[in-house]
Amino acid sequence: MLAATRVLRTSPGGMAAFAVFVITLCALTAPRAQVLGSLTGTVTDSQKAPLPGVKVTLVTTNMERTAVTGLDGSYQFPRLPPGSYTAKAELAGFETAVEDRVVVEPGVATALHFALEMGCLQEAVRVDMGFARSLRDAAAVVHIRITSSGSAGRCPVTGFCVCTEHAAHVIQVVKAGQRALAGTTIRFLQEGAGRIAETGQAGAETPYPPGQEYVAFLRWDSATDRFLRFNGHIYMFPVRDNRVEFRRTDAAGLSDGMRIDTFIPVLRTLASATR
Repeated sequence: MLAATRVLRTSPGGMAAFAVFVITLCALTAPRAQVLGSLTGTVTDSQKAPLPGVKVTLVTTNMERTAVTGLDGSYQFPRLPPGSYTAKAELAGFETAVEDRVVVEPGVATALHFALEMGCLQEAVRVDMGFARSLRDAAAVVHIRITSSGSAGRCPVTGFCVCTEHAAHVIQVVKAGQRALAGTTIRFLQEGAGRIAETGQAGAETPYPPGQEYVAFLRWDSATDRFLRFNGHIYMFPVRDNRVEFRRTDAAGLSDGMRIDTFIPVLRTLASATR
C-alpha cells in the first residue's frame, strides 16, 4: 500500500510574500547595532599654547582607553560606546587635570578641552657651584636672627607649592649690594617649608624657628619683592651659642665651630677677594 503524500503548492506571488515575511521576522529578532559616539579636544597650558605629548585617559566602569596629544595639542577617541566617563590629562611638570561625568551621546562628537597649570615643587634639586662662586654671586650675605615666621602659602612665582615668609633682624653684614641692611629687618622666603594648604601635608622643610641665628646667603627676587635663600638650605649656616655650624671644606680660613666674631671678618676678607 502506498503512503499518501501531500505537496504544498504555492503560486509565484505567495513565494514573494513568504520571503518578505521571513526577512521582516529576522530584522525584528536580530540584535540592533549600537550607535557609537566620539570624544575630541585639545590640551593647552595656562597661556593657551598647545601641549603635545599629553597622556589623556578615558575611564568607565568596564573600559579604559588612552590617547596622546599631537603637536597641535589635539587628541581624539573615536567609536566610543555611549555613557558617562572620567577623563584625565597628565604631563610631567604640570598638574594633572581630571573631568568627571563626561557624557558621550550616540552619534555625537563630544568636545572636551583641558588647560593644564604648571606643577609645583615641594623640594628642588640644588646644584652647588662652590663656596667662592656662591659668595661672589649672592646678592647679600648677612648674619641674621629670625624674629617671626609667617603663614605658609603657595609660591607660584618660584615654582614651589608652599613658601614660609620670615622676618629677620640683620646683626652683621658681610656684603649687601646696593642695600644698607645693617640693623634693619628683612623679609625672605623659605621655599618648600610650611604646610601645604591643598593637602594639609607638611612641606619638605621645617620653617626656621624665631630666635635662631644664621649666616645667610640671599638673592633678591623682584617678582616677589623679597629675598630668597641663595641655593636653598645649602647656604644657611646655623649659629648656635655664638659658634657657626660650617661643615664645608672649600673655604680657606673657615671651619666648623668657629666663633661668629671670628667667622665674619674672615668671610668679609674672602668676599672682597672674590669681587
